[in-house]
Amino acid sequence: MKLKNLNVSYIAGCLIDDDMFYVASTFDSLDSEIECSRMSFYDHLDGQWHDHDNFEFKSISVALVPKTESTRRTMLSVSLDGQIEFYSSQKITYEKIEDVGFSNPDFFYGTLNKIRNIQSSFYTCGSAGQIYKKAEKEWLHDDLGLLLPKVEYQKIKPEEILNLDYEEPSREIYDINGHNLNCLYACGEDQEGGFVACKTEGKWEINDKRTPSGLHHICLCPDGVNIIVVGDYGTVFYGNNESGFINLKDISINDSFYQSCYFKEDLYIAASTGLYKYSNSKYEILEIIPYGTEVSTVESTNNVLWVLTDKVIYRFNGKKWDVILNPDNTLEEDFLSSMKAGQKCPHTGYWFTVAKENSRQYFKQEDIFPDVKSDWGDVYWQFDGEE
Repeated sequence: MKLKNLNVSYIAGCLIDDDMFYVASTFDSLDSEIECSRMSFYDHLDGQWHDHDNFEFKSISVALVPKTESTRRTMLSVSLDGQIEFYSSQKITYEKIEDVGFSNPDFFYGTLNKIRNIQSSFYTCGSAGQIYKKAEKEWLHDDLGLLLPKVEYQKIKPEEILNLDYEEPSREIYDINGHNLNCLYACGEDQEGGFVACKTEGKWEINDKRTPSGLHHICLCPDGVNIIVVGDYGTVFYGNNESGFINLKDISINDSFYQSCYFKEDLYIAASTGLYKYSNSKYEILEIIPYGTEVSTVESTNNVLWVLTDKVIYRFNGKKWDVILNPDNTLEEDFLSSMKAGQKCPHTGYWFTVAKENSRQYFKQEDIFPDVKSDWGDVYWQFDGEE
């Protein structure tokens, strides 16, 4: 069953390959407390969307398990309270991490933030310093050195916990990643600020390099040794546990950085006000996405960069940007999508470009956006309503 005539907003996404992207969405008109998600594949080759709606599951993070000669491609998804969905073209199965959220009336370890596939091993991490690794039949703690003590509730009912005055666990683990399973990294924040932790020889240790900013995401550098860790207030750490970390922050940038990836030797960063590119030791915010638009996800293959906002998917092949709109959504006047000069208009209406004053004009679908002379570099046209 699929809900109809409801606009959606993207919560999380991940690439599948050059031409396919997977997203988890919520429904704009439904109460935010309703546990419901739309899980969607977008296929760029034919422009088609393939969905399934989950009425008892609200995804907050997704990950890809690539297909092999013996297994089908599977998409992983996790909810705040530790439900895991395994989705393939053959079947959908679910698992539950038992000591996450309010599952147990005696204690509370904290909710989850992320799910990862690291070299065919599955991990989740959460808000009490917990990290779980999937074993054959269950999810086991793999967080020695990070996990905070259980918060005890003296066997009260789970629904009563929300009404109590208590301090939630205060060691958020936002991400986990690594070049190999023998040297894993985690990042997050606790009462002392943002941190990077490294696991070697079975135990996690927090690196001495600290920052006042929470750290959200770990990107693996192409050299196979170093990592990039991004966070609040434009924080960017580069390095590794043995050699140490340096901060590549530009003091003029105070945006939150949510995710990063390398594409064609440059670093791209998903931020609270748009998409940044870091190249030759300089940060540049790209005009393809209207300034002030929050970007949650940026991932790449060798050939394609995928970017996700709450309403739009952007795809860049190194030469051309594609702006991908969801057919379930209706365009509103305050919705801005950007198209490069020379591309076809995706939607009939009025468009303008910041590269020229008084540029607002009417285009029909399939019209070609004109180029104009300017000092802005590439020219992009932004949607400005149907009237």
